[in-house]
Amino acid sequence: MFEPQKLFIGIIDFFAILLPGALLVFLVRDNQTIRNFFTDQPYYPADVKGWIIFAVASYLLGHFIFLIGSWSLDSFVYDVLRKPTYQEQIKRLAKEKKLSAIELRWLSRLFFNKNVDSAVRQAVKIKEHYLGPIESTSSVNAFQWCKARLSIEQPQALAAVERFEADSKFFRSLVILCLLMGILVPLGFVNHGRTVLWSSVPVLLLALWRYMDQRLKATNQAYWFIIALEGKTNSPLRKLSTNFGQPSHAGGVVFRRRDNTVEYLLVRAKDHPGQWVLPKGHIEAGEHMRETAVREVQEETGVWARIRKPLERESYIVGNSIVDVQYYLMESVDNRLDDLAASLDFIKSKLLKRWVDSERRERIWLPLSKAKAFMIFDESRDLLDMADRMRPAE
Repeated sequence: MFEPQKLFIGIIDFFAILLPGALLVFLVRDNQTIRNFFTDQPYYPADVKGWIIFAVASYLLGHFIFLIGSWSLDSFVYDVLRKPTYQEQIKRLAKEKKLSAIELRWLSRLFFNKNVDSAVRQAVKIKEHYLGPIESTSSVNAFQWCKARLSIEQPQALAAVERFEADSKFFRSLVILCLLMGILVPLGFVNHGRTVLWSSVPVLLLALWRYMDQRLKATNQAYWFIIALEGKTNSPLRKLSTNFGQPSHAGGVVFRRRDNTVEYLLVRAKDHPGQWVLPKGHIEAGEHMRETAVREVQEETGVWARIRKPLERESYIVGNSIVDVQYYLMESVDNRLDDLAASLDFIKSKLLKRWVDSERRERIWLPLSKAKAFMIFDESRDLLDMADRMRPAE
């Protein structure tokens, strides 16, 4: 049966190889060394022989460009910029690691939004559920597993994923072609080199942007399809009941060293603005308590903090329900940006009230004795004392 969707994808895949190669051959065709190597004709393609040479050279060079792109951009650009995303930083700090370099985090924010990892987290859990019993979770990544499952269960959905993927491959090759111009023009292989070089700069930036966008859409589309399949079936992953006895919230006792003084982080209570409390929040479905603590501290105060040690659990009654909080001793990281972030938050709160994150609240850093004086609950004071005893000396 004729399938237009697959034909379209095949054409895009073909041109992802042929077109960049053809452009490269076209731009260097007038170079004397290149012309003598390929043909004795003054310019090609000028006849059948020239067209054959042009087609073969375009196809071969296109494959080399495609290979370089798949090796370099996928591994050293896309994957590198996916690692400093918001959710990945939470996972790093929950594992007691440091934040990624601030330069990488800023670059990552240019291409990926805050919730970019939501879909892949769910897809990974689904994959581990099915492949865990056969000990094969590490044999295939989440994206390839999603594509394999869609090829078996939903071929039409797979075609939609492959269309985005084919688009990303074309622009990936175009990026490599623009970078090659930066090498070939100074070497004198391209006529009108200055014009070609300056034209390549905006094309490079736009092609890179489009490549990142289409690759992200391809992966997310695969994850969304798999999540939708699990949602419409009687999946064993459905949440059937609450895990009784497990904490419902997680938070942190965050400290920092400032001018030979250790300070602790407090935040205004959401429901009682006159009170100061330790940052904490609800554990989302499937989220590890350690990651919840890191996320809630960041969302409520704007401070990135890594976990150092677990502390005690604290329980109290709110209305008719019991709130059970697992606290962790956490150390503020990237302190050089804390004051700047606080200043920016203040400006945004004054000028852009409608768009400020509703969870961000006023925070304060205090030495231990003053922090304890600000707390109204004995349990919170005990947590501060415990954190100060367990805090690393250096």
